[in-house]
Amino acid sequence: MNQARKDIGILVYVDNVPSNIEEFGWLYKSIIHTGLFDRSTLIAACHPEATLKLPRDSNIVVIPSVPYSQKNSEWSDYGYINSVANLCDKAVLDVCRQFDYILKTDCDTFVTPALSKFHPAGLCFGFGAYAYEASVRQKL
Repeated sequence: MNQARKDIGILVYVDNVPSNIEEFGWLYKSIIHTGLFDRSTLIAACHPEATLKLPRDSNIVVIPSVPYSQKNSEWSDYGYINSVANLCDKAVLDVCRQFDYILKTDCDTFVTPALSKFHPAGLCFGFGAYAYEASVRQKL
C-alpha cells in the first residue's frame, strides 16, 4: 500500500498538568474525528514527565522538552512561554522541517474538517491578546 506523504505538522506543547494532558486528548480526538491524520502528524513537544501520559499512536511524534521557563530564568514567572518557545528547540525544528505546513496551536483547541482541505498561500495567524503584561510584551 502506497501511503500519501503527510504535509501538515500540528505542533503543541504539553505540560505535565492533568488539565493540559486532558486537553491534548480532546485535540487528538478532534484530529481523529475529522480524518486529518490522513495528511497530518501531531507533534507534541512534551514535558519529560508527561510523555508516558499521552496516547501511543504512530500519528503522534513526542519530543521530550524541559519547559523553557525552567531553562531560562527571565521567563520563570511566565509559564505560557513554554507553548511558543519550543520553536527554538532544534529537535522540534528538525521534525517540523519534514512538513510543508505547521499549525502551531495549543492543547485547548480542536480542529474541524475544513482544515483537511486548507492550503494556505502564506503565513496565517490569529489576533489573540497573548501578552497582557507589559513586562511580557517587552520580552517578546
